[in-house]
Amino acid sequence: MSILIPGTTRCPICNLEIESENEAYSFPAFVINVNDPLYGFSDASFHLRCLENTKGGGIAVKYANLFMESIKPLNRVCIIGGNLITKYENHIFIDYLTSDVNEYLHKMNFAHIDKMNLPYWKDREEFILKLVNLKERGEWKDVGVNKYLDKLICQLS
Repeated sequence: MSILIPGTTRCPICNLEIESENEAYSFPAFVINVNDPLYGFSDASFHLRCLENTKGGGIAVKYANLFMESIKPLNRVCIIGGNLITKYENHIFIDYLTSDVNEYLHKMNFAHIDKMNLPYWKDREEFILKLVNLKERGEWKDVGVNKYLDKLICQLS
């Protein structure tokens, strides 16, 4: 979650300090693709009025809320087997991939997979190919040296 220090933190939109009397919104770090249009919202704090009046602000709030809801332990339900994933070592979490509802990968945002169910996943190869294609098209760039997409592809293969 973004750290908001009233009187110090600046709103990325208006560049003014966010004061304690200002309504504000702080985003979790929910976008890990530097090339995504919503990346600028991830792990940042904004004046609520600025956020409401900027392009993409409402969509960013929607996906941040979906992210926060999806990471709750009771929502870690495998998309393949429908079972609740209780063991950390069996859990694969698919982070936010895209806000483009026309993109195949959109339906996989914030999905959970139980590694034990991978052999039964009929769309597994297609999904991996779409991830590889996203990278090859240059539409994915990791934050820092994390290499999230490479690690996800490896986990699923």
